[in-house]
Amino acid sequence: MTIKPGQLVIARHPDRPDMLLVKRVAWRESAGWWLTSDNPGAGGVDSFRIGAIPPHLIGGRVLLRYWPPARSTVITKSRSSARNHHPS
Repeated sequence: MTIKPGQLVIARHPDRPDMLLVKRVAWRESAGWWLTSDNPGAGGVDSFRIGAIPPHLIGGRVLLRYWPPARSTVITKSRSSARNHHPS
């Protein structure tokens, strides 16, 4: 599976393997992938709280949104906003 910045992925929480996270990929670090929340104001868990996510905890990419029905979409391109947060 190829992962690129801007894509949505499903990952397991490093400290709670039973918890699945749906997050946007921001960048790659030596420790793993930096994942961000699309709605940080909601208090979600992302790499700003738990650090980089090791590659083996990334389960797959999100390809389709099916709920709510009025907003169902096929994910065809990545948002570039996640890349703007990389601490260069």
